[in-house]
Amino acid sequence: MTQECYSVDAYFQRLDAQFVDENFKFSLHHLPYWTSHRWAWAKRSFLNYCRFVVLAWRLLRFVPKGALRLRYKQQLYRVLRARWREPHILFIYALKVATHYHYAAIARALIQVAGNSDLLPNAGRSFSRVKRRREVQTAA
Repeated sequence: MTQECYSVDAYFQRLDAQFVDENFKFSLHHLPYWTSHRWAWAKRSFLNYCRFVVLAWRLLRFVPKGALRLRYKQQLYRVLRARWREPHILFIYALKVATHYHYAAIARALIQVAGNSDLLPNAGRSFSRVKRRREVQTAA
């Protein structure tokens, strides 16, 4: 059940239904504060664009499976085309893509250890900086 829920097609079908098809909006961005503080809005928007770019770059660089990386690229491009004027949506969507990577890894690991008394492997840390730092230190 968990494996089906976090399959690539099912996950992105749910995500696209919310963010692309239904044009999801955050109420936070309709507050009167932003109309009277344009510089703060511009700064926040710029930072969200930067966050989106950095997170997308990390996903497309460090996801080891080529097919999954290609699907992530397609999804990020799709939301970029649909919602390019809303940097907060782009950043949240990129976070959701990264979340899929972790949850799918955990779901696969749970299936592997089903019935065994072994602990869950390091599936939740597979995209973290901590693991890369250790690999770099051991290689040196």
